[in-house]
Amino acid sequence: MSVTYASAALALCLAAAGAGALGYSTGYTRGARDVRGEQAAQQAAQLSDQVRGMRADLQASAASSSQLRAGLARLERHQTSSTQELKNALQKNAADPVLCRFDADSMRIIDAARAAAAQAAAGGIRGALPAAD
Repeated sequence: MSVTYASAALALCLAAAGAGALGYSTGYTRGARDVRGEQAAQQAAQLSDQVRGMRADLQASAASSSQLRAGLARLERHQTSSTQELKNALQKNAADPVLCRFDADSMRIIDAARAAAAQAAAGGIRGALPAAD
């Protein structure tokens, strides 16, 4: 009978060791899966934040582009208008091109064009440029 008890005890020890190994393996697998799930959730949150940031940058870029197009359109309208005014003023002097005398209107238009060009060169299309640091 002692052999039977020894066999039973050995079988019980082997069963306990097998159950412990199975439990450890199952727990390790679940733990690894949970950690991978947490990491994936963190990565998804980071990617979501990056996408939100990119979306905000894209919207700011579109707004800036729209402002730039509006500024260029205003500049083009102003230049077309001042060019036509200058042509009209120069037509007044077309009869005497040798003397090249400009009347007060022509000089006012030329001076206004010079001032506008200087302002655009120093201040940009959409307004004054920021001061240098």
